[in-house]
Amino acid sequence: MDASISVFSLQTLYYWIVAFSIWEAIAIVFILNVFHHKTVQEYYRRIPSWVTIGGDFLYSTLIFLTALGVYQYIPLVNKNVWLFVVIFIATQWVYDITFATIINRIPTYTRYIDYFQRYIKEVSFGAAISDTVYLLGWLAVTWLLMKYVSIPIATFILVFMLFLWIIIAY
Repeated sequence: MDASISVFSLQTLYYWIVAFSIWEAIAIVFILNVFHHKTVQEYYRRIPSWVTIGGDFLYSTLIFLTALGVYQYIPLVNKNVWLFVVIFIATQWVYDITFATIINRIPTYTRYIDYFQRYIKEVSFGAAISDTVYLLGWLAVTWLLMKYVSIPIATFILVFMLFLWIIIAY
């Protein structure tokens, strides 16, 4: 893997966004066909797509940005991308466990909180494990795009995928 994926830049963030536009579509098709938990199906079939897609993007991007920030302060001279991947996954587990702990301890006063309380009960640690796989896939797509796709082609992919989402979601 190219080390640039572990260094914050606007280009890295841009490729992360483009990768999301591809990976989220792949992940949703896979998830709907493999995971038949009631709450998983509800997430992608009944909840408005802007909520699920926006939530997936924002939550995962917070994890990515946090991991980039933590990695920057690791005092090793010989840092490499695999250390970044370990920090990225550790960050995701901290986020997931913290999120689940908070969600399960607050009153159910929004549909979002109600949904995630039911999801956490039904899926438990499987949620964090599937998040790990999901994020590693997204990271791999980001790396592939950074390595092999120019910015103009990446921009075309992003606009095309956004248009495709409109066609599918409406």
